[in-house]
Amino acid sequence: MSIITKINHFVSYFQIYFKFVSRSIVMTILIFFVSFIVIVAVLFYILGYGYIFNGISKTYLKGKTSANIDDGKLFSSNLIHTESPRLWEEDPDYNSKELPKNIVEDLINSNTASFIVIKNGKLIHEQYWNGYDQLSKTNSFSMAKAVTVMLLGKALEEGKIKNIDDQFSDYFEEFKNKEFAGNLTLKNLAQMESGLDWSEDYKNPFLPNARAYYGKSLLKSTLSRNFKENPGEKFEYQSGFYAIFKFCDTKSGQSIFGRLFI
Repeated sequence: MSIITKINHFVSYFQIYFKFVSRSIVMTILIFFVSFIVIVAVLFYILGYGYIFNGISKTYLKGKTSANIDDGKLFSSNLIHTESPRLWEEDPDYNSKELPKNIVEDLINSNTASFIVIKNGKLIHEQYWNGYDQLSKTNSFSMAKAVTVMLLGKALEEGKIKNIDDQFSDYFEEFKNKEFAGNLTLKNLAQMESGLDWSEDYKNPFLPNARAYYGKSLLKSTLSRNFKENPGEKFEYQSGFYAIFKFCDTKSGQSIFGRLFI
């Protein structure tokens, strides 16, 4: 056997060995990676952060980077029926004037879907962008805060809630013994002066907003929070308060939300 032949055999053996070793290394790395992912996932669920995977499936796997106004179809919902739906009455000057150019530019630059002006109970202007129209259904996000306080007013008017100064602990007794929460009133909640320990952070997935949005129980996410200061002393914009009103509604056994739209 010539030297060249021996070298060729050696190279062939080395290539076979290298392929075997490479496959073993790849398999080892793959097993380690999968094991690591499984361990991390288990830890997330144990520590109460399992909702993050739900968030990932509704954002990054949908080509988004955060919550979006079209998320509604990804969540369960309750239909509010009405016996006699009515369209907004149009004002005689409906859409008779164009919006100033600078306002339109600001709306477009902020990815606005719709802009509606209602005056004296009549629709005076409406305009849509980015493929949205009058029949589009989108998330309301923080608009729900104003609607929720309106519902509180309706509940007071109909006597479903006796007084705006009712203590929150009258609806949830477990709050009587929570620090700072004993004197919390519905008025404190409506004015965003609850003293609730709630960080209004929209980026950090480990903070309350993400848990409330992507978690399985909004009630648990909200009521598990502590209070950091006495209610009624300081205004602080928070998303947690409007959810609490819904739970007052549920606790009282009355359908405030449904009644408003019937």
